Amino acid sequence: MPKARKCRKDMKKLFFFFPTCFLIGLIYFFGPLDSGFALGAPTENNIYYVSSLSVSTNWTAARDVNTPCAPATALANAAAGDTVYFRGGVYGTPSSRVDYQPSNSGSAGSPITFEAYPGETPTIIGGFSVTNKNWISFSGFNMQGSHPPPVNWVDMPDTVIDDSSININPSESWSTRQAKVNQKYATWRNWMNNFETNWDRGFSISASDNIVIVDNDIYYYAYGIYVVNDSKNVTMENNGIHHCLGGILWWPANYWTNLSIENSIISDNHVYQNIYGGIEVGFGAKNVLVENNLAEYNAIYGIGSGYNSQNVTIRGNIARHNGYYSETMSAPGSSAFALGFGAEGLIMENNIAADQVDPTGVDGNGIIDDTN
Repeated sequence: MPKARKCRKDMKKLFFFFPTCFLIGLIYFFGPLDSGFALGAPTENNIYYVSSLSVSTNWTAARDVNTPCAPATALANAAAGDTVYFRGGVYGTPSSRVDYQPSNSGSAGSPITFEAYPGETPTIIGGFSVTNKNWISFSGFNMQGSHPPPVNWVDMPDTVIDDSSININPSESWSTRQAKVNQKYATWRNWMNNFETNWDRGFSISASDNIVIVDNDIYYYAYGIYVVNDSKNVTMENNGIHHCLGGILWWPANYWTNLSIENSIISDNHVYQNIYGGIEVGFGAKNVLVENNLAEYNAIYGIGSGYNSQNVTIRGNIARHNGYYSETMSAPGSSAFALGFGAEGLIMENNIAADQVDPTGVDGNGIIDDTN
């Protein structure tokens, strides 16, 4: 073949080769050109989008970031392997709170994921409830309960003392001290009573396994995270939980005979400014690791374990600046770490207990191991 002709033929091949490669590259990275791709939005078939403004019930259309569905549609339809992105916005109102309950379970290797859309923050005024479901993950939410602080509340280390003329003597009778507490700490007591009229929870997990709760900001609830009825393999990690009655708690119907949580992890959470306690790993907990949490500026205690708990390891945590309202006589008293009451196989190692506050001057424990 003449050299000039061969050269033209080779150039013709290159002319078609490079554009073809370029087009294939575009399709590989961005999807088919007619797919309605939105820049920056994932396009996999098992990704869906939710908006607080949407009333759509079209689950198929919700695969497109530009046509999100209503939250109820997502909760009803999300199945194993699905990721549901909640766009930024406010879901629910103080007078019309939401209770989001997933209808389906995920599976090993294919969980259901409910997650904040990248770079946005959805605020849930209400909560997520998971009952008899498995393999579900929640991350990136602002969770707002129904109990904001009283208007005159100030955060610890300051305290709200409504009647500073009252002196509470630890040697006085319980009823006498209680009457004085109600007067001296009226604001604190009224906020406590408010919680006790509505035991709302940010995340309520019951009889469910392989649940993941990570990277959420949780506040104004009776309990930020509440786990009951022998839920297993629950991971609570890197959450901020504050201005609740208690941060994390589990409580079965009868904790002397029933388990609340098993084979689970609580790690790297910041639990603070709660008006009772930070983390309670008792009440029928079994094989639970509590690691690298910071519990500070809680009204009574930082981290507790007891009441028929078994094989709980509390390791590498910091509990400091707790106990500012321990004069209110709330059990277990001013304690950084409160242990006992039937705890078996408990391991405590490499924790820091510091700057525990005790207004009574007779309590104030770094670690208390109480059995009565």
